[in-house]
Amino acid sequence: MRPINDQPNGLRHSENDVDFSSLLESLPPIIAHAEIERYLGGLISRRYLANLNSRGEGPKRFRFGRKVAYKREDLVAWVEKRARQVIDLDPDALPNGP
Repeated sequence: MRPINDQPNGLRHSENDVDFSSLLESLPPIIAHAEIERYLGGLISRRYLANLNSRGEGPKRFRFGRKVAYKREDLVAWVEKRARQVIDLDPDALPNGP
């Protein structure tokens, strides 16, 4: 499988929504934690994802020996959920800067 690089992060954008179907179609069935940046086009770093995993906030994962990996569907569902949380934020509800 090839990493996503023909579109920014492999995602199609509409006016108020993001289409994750292209991401789901382009990823291999299993993604190693070490390859996460490559396949998500730099959208999230593996170190940041490791921090989220340690707090129980990352996508569902499994171990294969000493390696951590993600199923494609679980990873895309998690990315989509996090993206929707950001998209759904009301800009007026955000705190003002200093």
